Amino acid sequence: FAEQIAVREELYGLISFQHEPMVEPPEDWEVSDTPSNQNTTGGYHWEHAKRKRTLCRHFYSESNFGKEAVETINGTQKCAYTIFTDTLKVANELNFPVGHFQPMPTPPEKMRVREGASEKEITDAKREHRLLWEAHGKLVKKFLRTRTVLEIANKFNNGKDFFYGWSCDYRGRIYPLNTFLQIQGTDFDKSLVCFSEGCELTKSGKVWAARALAAAAIGTGDSYKTRERWTEDNQALIQRVANDPIRNISDWDTAKDAWQFLQLCCEWNAVVIEGTKELWQVPVAIDSTASGLQLLSAMRRDEQGMNYSNLLKSDKDDKPCDAYEAVLKLSREKVMNDPKWQHVTAYLQDRKVGKPALMLSVYGGSQQTIRNKIKEHFKSKDVELTKEDLSKVTSLVIQSSKDLFPAAFEALTWLKKLGTIVAERDKRIQWNTPTNDLIDLTENVPYIVSVSSEIMGRINVCLGDTIEPDTNAMVKAFAPGLVHSYDASLVKAAFHNWTKPIALVHDSVSVLPSDMNTAVSKIKMAFKRICTGDVLKELAIDMGVSETELPYLDIGDDNLINEVSNSTYFFN
Repeated sequence: FAEQIAVREELYGLISFQHEPMVEPPEDWEVSDTPSNQNTTGGYHWEHAKRKRTLCRHFYSESNFGKEAVETINGTQKCAYTIFTDTLKVANELNFPVGHFQPMPTPPEKMRVREGASEKEITDAKREHRLLWEAHGKLVKKFLRTRTVLEIANKFNNGKDFFYGWSCDYRGRIYPLNTFLQIQGTDFDKSLVCFSEGCELTKSGKVWAARALAAAAIGTGDSYKTRERWTEDNQALIQRVANDPIRNISDWDTAKDAWQFLQLCCEWNAVVIEGTKELWQVPVAIDSTASGLQLLSAMRRDEQGMNYSNLLKSDKDDKPCDAYEAVLKLSREKVMNDPKWQHVTAYLQDRKVGKPALMLSVYGGSQQTIRNKIKEHFKSKDVELTKEDLSKVTSLVIQSSKDLFPAAFEALTWLKKLGTIVAERDKRIQWNTPTNDLIDLTENVPYIVSVSSEIMGRINVCLGDTIEPDTNAMVKAFAPGLVHSYDASLVKAAFHNWTKPIALVHDSVSVLPSDMNTAVSKIKMAFKRICTGDVLKELAIDMGVSETELPYLDIGDDNLINEVSNSTYFFN
């Protein structure tokens, strides 16, 4: 037994580095001509760790990332972080759940059934008790993650800086090397860290900080003016939360991003209200609104789609366009005067019903997947729909999505045809991005073995991949992979030469508030760069597909790309 414990301790030691941030700046990556899953030049210092975390975190893909990708990662790795002690103190003292923070849950009570209960009552009681234990099990997993993050945060709360190493998936999207206490983690994770370097709040920096504080409280659905006014009108609440978070927990535990709201309250109170702190250190984030729809609509110069995805100019007093709400509104209009289906308008009110059709369609979701997602939403709200009503709601939101973003959905259909041609011809799909990354999409048929067991019956076990290409899987992954490679190119094109504190979360950017105006300008310039020209036609030519094989899609007015410079809520 002691020998087995020793073996397991040694194995854990070989992977434990993946859990925590780094205490020294990561090593710079170098550009290489070989596939990036063989590039071990940067990131960790330890050779064993380098082999486990290469520049491309994909075993099979031969994607290769170029100069701008490497420069973006190396610049991001130089950013130093420190623990935000105010939120850590609250987390150490708190003993009930808030958002992603979960203390050890209390197990369900012992099942009780009244004397003389019928078989049905006993069966129902057992089922209810099993569901309670399943819910408890999920909370325990959440608790274990909370405890791990908290332990690491306390370990790093020593006044010293720490760092994140970064690498890419096969599409070029950038991820931290470590698993816990990372800037791409949960709302709770993010609230525990801040930039080591701070900034004096300029006039524009104070505005961005105020918007971020309100966004953490009420979301980003309201206008910039409304968010600025919310922060201005709630100074007393902000100060109350910052000075005594535990006693005033009801003021912040229901905020949209509760822990980041607490963090921002503490920072705003110290820097702006009480003036006890000179420099602002908390990252302020902006996110693209439906990045896939933005990219596809811009590539096609579709004015309607660009407008609904906030690429075109709007007033700061106006709310940003909410594509999910627009889908619901159009869906309601379609059945408003139809006696047979008029009743389903009651199910077309919550924006989360409109979200799956837009989000999942862009990223390869089928109608059945979208239907199941909508079904899960209503189940969580204890709302029961008939199969007919659920199918009707699903069809409505899918069709309304296509009506609002016609060019983007036409492009998705075209990309599926393009992927089919290339996958059947080459048995893999490769393309180049505007930042000179080679993206290699390779999927092989999984090796499935059927096993008979006494307890579980016959089960299928995957033992890895065969050498046989899976063209269906590649075709399905192509359109979402392309979109993700382009939103990754956007941040690389914008920030490959950035020298100030920055954190990247896919299509979200976090910087110091006084640097935000510069960051927004760089994002807009980069977006115009990667969407200039007939992108989809050039993609097909680059992949060796002629117009005879697949007719190229038309594009609209080229001047629309320049209008992105005037967008208010492009990244919001």
